[in-house]
Amino acid sequence: MTKFLLFALIAWLIIKLLKRQQRPNPPPAEKTDDMVACAVCAVHIPKSEAISSQTLFYCSEAHFLARNKQGESALGKFTP
Repeated sequence: MTKFLLFALIAWLIIKLLKRQQRPNPPPAEKTDDMVACAVCAVHIPKSEAISSQTLFYCSEAHFLARNKQGESALGKFTP
């Protein structure tokens, strides 16, 4: 009886070790982007999608133009 319990314990340990080795590695953490608030409506958007003008950020070209009544296009003012 003791030999059977010892054998069962060893088999259980081997199975446990094999299962541990077969676990896939967790996926790498995604790089998160800083969030910024639109200077007009305060909606938070990723900095990479915002239109920037000096230190202010905008969620759309319409808000950029509304705030900067100059009428110039905001295209090309996207921050990487």
